[in-house]
Amino acid sequence: VFDCPYGVGILSDGKIVVSERGRNCLSVFNRDGTFCYRIGEGGLKHPGHIFIDSFDNILVTDWEVDGIRVFNPHGEMI
Repeated sequence: VFDCPYGVGILSDGKIVVSERGRNCLSVFNRDGTFCYRIGEGGLKHPGHIFIDSFDNILVTDWEVDGIRVFNPHGEMI
C-alpha cells in the first residue's frame, strides 16, 4: 500500500520506482508489483517527481529542501 504516492519512474531492468511523500522515500518494485526495497529513508523530506537517466541513476525532486537528490541504481545517494 502506498502512502501519498507522487512520482514514478522505470529502471532499465523493468523495476518500478515510486516516490512516496507519506514515507519520505522511494519504493522500488519488480515488474509484477512485488516490493523490493526503499531508497532515501531518512534522507528525503518531501519527494516528488522522478527522472531516470541513461545510467539508471534516479533523480528525485525534494520539495522540502528545494533541490534534487540523486541516487545510483543500488539506492546510494551520489
